[in-house]
Amino acid sequence: MWTLVGLGSTGGVYELDSNSNTVLKLPWQIDGDEAWNAKLLKHFEIEHKVYRLLGENEHILPYFGPEILEKRQGLVLAKADRSLQEVLDKTWNATSDFHKRWCVEAAKAVAYIHERGVYHCDLRPDNFLVLNNVLQLGDFGGAVCLELGLDAKKLPDDGFFNLKPEVTAHTDIFALGSILYSILTGHWPFCGTGEHVLRTDVAHDEEYGKIVKDNFGSGKYPEVATLEAGGIILGCWTGQYDSAQDIVVALERAFNESAG
Repeated sequence: MWTLVGLGSTGGVYELDSNSNTVLKLPWQIDGDEAWNAKLLKHFEIEHKVYRLLGENEHILPYFGPEILEKRQGLVLAKADRSLQEVLDKTWNATSDFHKRWCVEAAKAVAYIHERGVYHCDLRPDNFLVLNNVLQLGDFGGAVCLELGLDAKKLPDDGFFNLKPEVTAHTDIFALGSILYSILTGHWPFCGTGEHVLRTDVAHDEEYGKIVKDNFGSGKYPEVATLEAGGIILGCWTGQYDSAQDIVVALERAFNESAG
């Protein structure tokens, strides 16, 4: 008996039993709305093809192939312990030993997919998963891959979006800056210190969206001077980096220097 254990904008996540190490991600279907159903199926087809292109990598959530349930083709994925967003909402603390490593792992994930010709286009804490305390990237239904002719025509959410409609490496790099900021502060850009706000409260909140657009649009960014990787985060937001791999190198150097 499959049990619904997670909700997303394009589908639900189901597990067969609590002891299973995999889950099945299935697209939502609305009776009588063929156009909507076809749109969601397209996202799942893109995700399947991108996962196949990416293959196995320690920074990507493991994918085990398609499976059909109730006449819907879903995706069998590794069962994560939690999402980064759940960490921000429930368990984040300033003294965690994982923050620096997770920053590097997030950057390595983005560097890897760019190396393979994929732009994620929807980087946010919900789409980074924690498995055995390792941060891995998932949810490629909004991705772009020119080699495969894939374009989900998706752009990141407020707080992770550079306000430019074209999709390039900088789309993901800007969002990565906000991911790093969230890991190190415990909250999204332009949220208050110590605020643990559920994504459904923030991403769909018009006031938050207006604050973010007004600030990012006028070149105003959250204060990062006190953060160990603050200069790197600001560089992601301001277009200093053209390569996610350069961010990996910069983070490792910064964290090694602070440890020494």
